[in-house]
Amino acid sequence: MNFLSVNVRGVGVAGKPAWINQIIRENRVDFFGVQETQKVAVSRNHMGKFWGNNEFEWAVVDAIGRSGGLVSMWNPALFSVTHVTTNRNFILTVGNIKGVESLCCIVNVYAPNDLGLRRNLWNSLVDLKSNFDGLWIFLGDFNDVRSPDERFNSVFDPNSALAFNNFISRADLEEYSMGGGRRFTYMSEDGEKLSKLDRVLVNESFLNSWPDATLKALPRLHSDHCPLILITSAIHFGVAPFRFFNSWLGNNNLDEVVASVFSEGVGGAGPDKALSCILKRLKEKIKEWRSKANEAELLEFKRAVSMLSVLEEHAEARSLSMDEKLLRVESKRIISIWEQKKCKDLARKLKLNGFLRETIIRLIFMGLLIVEKHRIVLVVL
Repeated sequence: MNFLSVNVRGVGVAGKPAWINQIIRENRVDFFGVQETQKVAVSRNHMGKFWGNNEFEWAVVDAIGRSGGLVSMWNPALFSVTHVTTNRNFILTVGNIKGVESLCCIVNVYAPNDLGLRRNLWNSLVDLKSNFDGLWIFLGDFNDVRSPDERFNSVFDPNSALAFNNFISRADLEEYSMGGGRRFTYMSEDGEKLSKLDRVLVNESFLNSWPDATLKALPRLHSDHCPLILITSAIHFGVAPFRFFNSWLGNNNLDEVVASVFSEGVGGAGPDKALSCILKRLKEKIKEWRSKANEAELLEFKRAVSMLSVLEEHAEARSLSMDEKLLRVESKRIISIWEQKKCKDLARKLKLNGFLRETIIRLIFMGLLIVEKHRIVLVVL
């Protein structure tokens, strides 16, 4: 079972559903903890855009105005939930993981800024843990650090850190080492202040169940917090099928590909066979075109992600120069354009009937198909 935790800083911003959905798909995520939805009455339909087409169950805590808000989502085929407890600062889901005998308790945490309120939360979570035996995992934004080296260019409060460390000790929790080449999970918009506010804490039983689990901090693309992904199971990928995506329709090169196919003609084949040959050839040409286009677009995207990662690593060690800040903004712009394309793709994945519909529309537009009452006539060149 793989876990994802993200402080999204608002679920209503364009680009975020596609960003998170890609992480969920690529990492086969079975539990997704969201902090700071900043939204009252979050709809299942909207959160479904984050999760994707697969079935999910969920629990939600509404924001107060634009402050806070939590959502926990999970795969019911793998995690069967029997109990849910909600609080302004956490959601507890208790259930059984398929193939695991012990009860599993997952706490999605968003700690308040106020130290006194955080201390109350730590006490509540310790009491909560005493109610159930089994595997425990706490994930989310704890809004606190454990030591001075978990902050950069921001004030370290030893009293706050002491209270946080005491909570971890009293609850008998341990922390997975964070991979991904990052020391901090939060970065201010100007790139000046950094802190390790997000983390995953587990009890000994959980750690013993998945000793080889890996925790990784992913790039901050649409939030000022890194998504945290905990992988406990192997990921295997099959051969990707051919699909036609909405984002391709806005590319002028696609028109050229379609025109080139019909310029080749269909010889002496009958209308039905000719249409079949055209569609087959069109599919092959589109795959060839997208393969090259994907390489170029992906290269630009990876360069932007890599540059953003390098700049944020620099920001963890020193203040960024003005040129570096501008380069960081440009990298985020390129990433945003990429994500907007992904949004279109996620809006509606066209299957074969959709592909044929778009193709027929183009054929009619180009004068190669004529609609006569209840018949469609192919104009053979």
